[in-house]
Amino acid sequence: PPPPPPLLLKSPCHTARAHVFTGIFAAPRFVYIHRDPYAVFRSALHMARTTYGFTYLAAPSDADVLAFVLEQYVVLWREYRRAWDDGVLTDENCVEVGYAELVGDPEAVLGRVYGRLGL
Repeated sequence: PPPPPPLLLKSPCHTARAHVFTGIFAAPRFVYIHRDPYAVFRSALHMARTTYGFTYLAAPSDADVLAFVLEQYVVLWREYRRAWDDGVLTDENCVEVGYAELVGDPEAVLGRVYGRLGL
């Protein structure tokens, strides 16, 4: 039978899990999509305000939500940088892509991603 298709995870929280994925999967590849930090902040704040409240026993205050969003950003960025510093992420297994670039010319960007990662 043909090999199973690769697992594709698209979630910002996985940014902090590169160390974990390299321990689970033989040769994971990563695509890091970055975009305007203000847009990221607005999106994360919106998601936290509209969905995370369902996971609490009591509604969080606006200050709690804001603190959570800011702390998550710090944690994700720190772990992403640590993965590069530790050699878990390399130019051979990780490609960084700008969101505006991806939206502007998706075929070219995906061609570059596929070529760099040997997909």
